[in-house]
Amino acid sequence: MNGQGAGSGAASLSAAASPPLARARTLTSGDVRSARLAGALALVAALGGLLPWHRSGSVDRSGYEVVASAGRLGLTSEGFAAVGVALWFLVPAIAVAGVTLAVLGAVRSAASASAVAGAVSVGVSAVVLVAPGSLALGPLVTVVAGAAAATLAIRALLPSRSGATRVEGVDR
Repeated sequence: MNGQGAGSGAASLSAAASPPLARARTLTSGDVRSARLAGALALVAALGGLLPWHRSGSVDRSGYEVVASAGRLGLTSEGFAAVGVALWFLVPAIAVAGVTLAVLGAVRSAASASAVAGAVSVGVSAVVLVAPGSLALGPLVTVVAGAAAATLAIRALLPSRSGATRVEGVDR
């Protein structure tokens, strides 16, 4: 043997086995701005659901009414559609949580909530955009705001670029 005890070899093996993603990275000022803007855009996407999405006869229906109608027709009772519908009705609460968390300084949590709200908004509005019928402004506002929210939120969660200004003590 080379004089090292069995314990030192085990310690170096466990240190080498720890995943690199387990180490927390320092947030940058760009991460904070991206998470805050993502929260605001997720809120815009949620509010876009209240705009007219579809004209049925002489009635304009909001995004929430369109999805509820699809549920009553049994079009969203299984699989991915059922999950999407459940999440769609939670988007306003998730978006408000994202904004609140961003204001409180929980940047990573805010970005995660905004990414979910944005992605669900894009999914639901994209389905409505490709469906036949008379469309209104709502799904366009929602898909653009949702895509921007998800993109900025993911940018805030990804590793930062080198040379960026670091912000200490922001995230909890």
